[in-house]
Amino acid sequence: MKLFLHTALVVLACGQARADWTSGEDVARAAGALTERTKAFHELVQDRTGFSHLAEDAACFSRQARRFHGLVERQASYRDARRDFDELQRSFAQLKVAFARADDTTPSKPAEEAWRRIDLAFEALQHEMGIAHAEWHPSRHPSRPHR
Repeated sequence: MKLFLHTALVVLACGQARADWTSGEDVARAAGALTERTKAFHELVQDRTGFSHLAEDAACFSRQARRFHGLVERQASYRDARRDFDELQRSFAQLKVAFARADDTTPSKPAEEAWRRIDLAFEALQHEMGIAHAEWHPSRHPSRPHR
């Protein structure tokens, strides 16, 4: 009986998580936008700083965004997409810290604009994944101070 109840709860939870996902096409479109913006950011940082920690973090995030985009384009299950998205969120938080540290010493309008585009694209991807802002609250993750 306990096994049956546990299985029923898992099935209900998976069904709820799947219902939160708008559609694979919308997620793929949002992931594609994030991938393009991340690539542009990485190229900008690479040109400006060479092989810095920020460029390395941007390259890592760019690869993860590209991999996630490919995964959802191949119509992966929500569970697989969510697992990769969780990794992408951690990498995004790391990139956010690296950008804040680097930009404190060398402010740049093009870098600020490129970062704003990534931030908006990531927020759109969260929305398409059905991630409630309660799950990804800025107070739990390092953020860049507003100027």
